[in-house]
Amino acid sequence: MSDTELLTVAEFAHRIRRHRRTVYNWIRRGLLTRVHGLSITPSGGFLVDWLQYQRHSTEEEKGSYPVRRRRSNPPYSPARRGRAQADD
Repeated sequence: MSDTELLTVAEFAHRIRRHRRTVYNWIRRGLLTRVHGLSITPSGGFLVDWLQYQRHSTEEEKGSYPVRRRRSNPPYSPARRGRAQADD
């Protein structure tokens, strides 16, 4: 059995049930990196090592995808107050 299973971005996206454009956005934002098994081919394409990706995922997130935590403004923040005043 091989220690790697290299997938194209399209194959990887299909396996995690996301659109390939989403995967390219993760690469661009730095959410999918070499740590996750990403490699760049000599021609400039991308490959993802599926086994490394799975090893890097925690047990809870096994087979999951990168998640960027959203910061929301609490209702009392200046950003929200300015919007609330504009709505009045």
